[in-house]
Amino acid sequence: MKNLWFIGVILISLGVHGQDIPLGTWRTHFSYSRVLEVEETTSRIFAASDVGLFSVEKSSGEIVKYSTLDGLQGVDISVLAFDPSGSRLLIGYRSGNMDIIENGEIVNVDFTTNSQVVGSRAVNAIEIVGELAFIGTDYGILDFDLSAKNVRATYREIGSLASQVAVRDLAVYSDSLVAVTPDGWQAVALAGVDPADYKNWKRNTLPEELKKVTTTGGVLYFQSSDTIYKYVGGQSQAFLQEGLYKGIDTYNGQLLVFSFAKAEVVDETGQVLDEISESPITEVRDGLLDQSGNWWIADSRAGLLSDRDGALSSFSPSGPVQSNMFGLRYSRGELIAFPGGYSSQVLPLNNSLGYSVFRSGIWENMGYPGFTDITDGVNAPEATYLASSGKGLLQVSEGSVVLYNDTNSPLVPARDSDIIIPQLVSANAGLFMLNYLSATPLLSFNGESWTAYPFLPVIARSALSFTLASGVAWLIIPPARGGGMLGYNLSDATSRYISEQTDQGSLASRNVFAAATDRDGFLWIGTARGVSLLFNPGNLDGSINAVEPVFDGRPLLVDREVYAIAVDGGNRKWMGTDEGAWLFDPLADNLIVHFTTQNSPLPSDVILDIAIDDVSGEVFFLTEAGIASFRSDATESEGKHEDVKVFPNPVLRTFRGDVAISGLARDAIVKITDISGRLIYQTQANGGTATWPVRARSNTTGIYLVFSASADGEESYVGKIAVIN
Repeated sequence: MKNLWFIGVILISLGVHGQDIPLGTWRTHFSYSRVLEVEETTSRIFAASDVGLFSVEKSSGEIVKYSTLDGLQGVDISVLAFDPSGSRLLIGYRSGNMDIIENGEIVNVDFTTNSQVVGSRAVNAIEIVGELAFIGTDYGILDFDLSAKNVRATYREIGSLASQVAVRDLAVYSDSLVAVTPDGWQAVALAGVDPADYKNWKRNTLPEELKKVTTTGGVLYFQSSDTIYKYVGGQSQAFLQEGLYKGIDTYNGQLLVFSFAKAEVVDETGQVLDEISESPITEVRDGLLDQSGNWWIADSRAGLLSDRDGALSSFSPSGPVQSNMFGLRYSRGELIAFPGGYSSQVLPLNNSLGYSVFRSGIWENMGYPGFTDITDGVNAPEATYLASSGKGLLQVSEGSVVLYNDTNSPLVPARDSDIIIPQLVSANAGLFMLNYLSATPLLSFNGESWTAYPFLPVIARSALSFTLASGVAWLIIPPARGGGMLGYNLSDATSRYISEQTDQGSLASRNVFAAATDRDGFLWIGTARGVSLLFNPGNLDGSINAVEPVFDGRPLLVDREVYAIAVDGGNRKWMGTDEGAWLFDPLADNLIVHFTTQNSPLPSDVILDIAIDDVSGEVFFLTEAGIASFRSDATESEGKHEDVKVFPNPVLRTFRGDVAISGLARDAIVKITDISGRLIYQTQANGGTATWPVRARSNTTGIYLVFSASADGEESYVGKIAVIN
């Protein structure tokens, strides 16, 4: 390996509660219910989930999250190790790199950029010996100098006959380094021989494939899936054979054993000295006893658990019930995330996780017994409605919960008793929904009575998503059922099927994934080959030819699969693709920004859904690996100034972003002057929000005036901004 580059980033907490994040900034919304690793440092307990890192202050219980926003290289953490002599936490990744948290900073260590390794580079284990860290990977062992932050040597071809072997775990036993590999375990002296020479390694096998190794009291312990072995005096023997083992470790000279639903302290005879197994422990992956004797359990379903306060309780950060959600919806001040969904054959998954709601900066996980596979939800004035792929429609109002199914509504099962409602759309006429495989697949409900829309072609029965545009319901037909879209006029029950055929739609592709209506009434359609646009989606007569917007001399996103489209308060188009999120101006003539995992905290480049808070401008992206959000500079607005807010105000010297002025009349002209009336900056609002790049020039300390007027001059506003340098 060659030079290691690092950057130091001061750690901050990402838990912003009860307030909006600053304009142009991000926050992540991961589920921390799947915790895989836990490690104790001097003052904190660090835990690695499948989506990131967090820590708990041992005395106060304060929780801090860390992500790529803070300087971490990724979220695919595979191992944690603490160096007490240097007060360093080492973080290994499945990607093959490592981070070091030291003196309040994150140091990035790059093992992969100049690597010649072909195949997996995952870091599996870290064993610290003085100022050295031995790092077990899928291609061998790295000998890493913690002070110099560089690799002293790489031991790759250390298997039998100089073969390359994956190293799953490491331990120091007596004067030797012990490595667990797929072939068993092997050891090499720490001094006096060259570990790079396979002949210097002594190899041993056991009847089963080994996963972990640890040592205490002069004894080596190895863990397989169902047996704990001990090695002492040159002999190996089965020590424990009582369960499905997940890991082993040591504590005060005793062996810690983690099995499926419990953690134990075991002495050298196999006697259990302490055990923790009560609810909510579900699936233990790792654990420890801290310096005060408190249990900390990494549970792959229940998160980070501890008995530090007496009873076993959760210490995981606020987050949705799981990261890989089915869909998002922003409705009446709340982001709702749905884990439900259905299989590729549109069958229920029996997902009983309920749904998650994000409000005032905090996630709350909710649900109703027996109502599984929640696919969508809407907060209407009179009630909250939840759709299920299997159970029907749930109406939740104050003091009342009503389930609508085939016994009390026009809803009918797709097969057996499964009533599948894949999507809801709220409109002035009521709540619209799809009833999969029903003879009347499009229904609406106004809270009291139902309407079933007649004369829909048979192809409409297989639709799984739709949108409303100019009095027409546009149903998206799955590719397996022919693809394309079906327009249905809600007033006269006429319909029209469109595809990629000329005069019959001229879509970029018949594989349609998403559709959204903008503020001009245009219908934007996301396909497997970019974007199509219908300027008059209310017309189902004559020739119908969608256009393909042109950007950079080519059809818009022609090489991308467009899975999601959302329209913000400035009528701009957010598009989620298989290569990140794109923001275009109202007619998609200009690209404003393109976010990927390389320039943002997005956990994946595959954007499955987008939801927008039109009041704050925060845009939520659902990816394959979780949710992240970005506060944009566009908000919804009517034709007048209402509840105008300036954020932040005052503007302190440490602030480096843009000042947001929200609550303006739509597309208002905004001027900022100093107290003498000298024009400092002029711009036009995106919807109801304008921004001032206050640090773009050296603005001195003082009071600045904000003058805003609607496009017709009928609406105006005057405000003040304090700048402190």
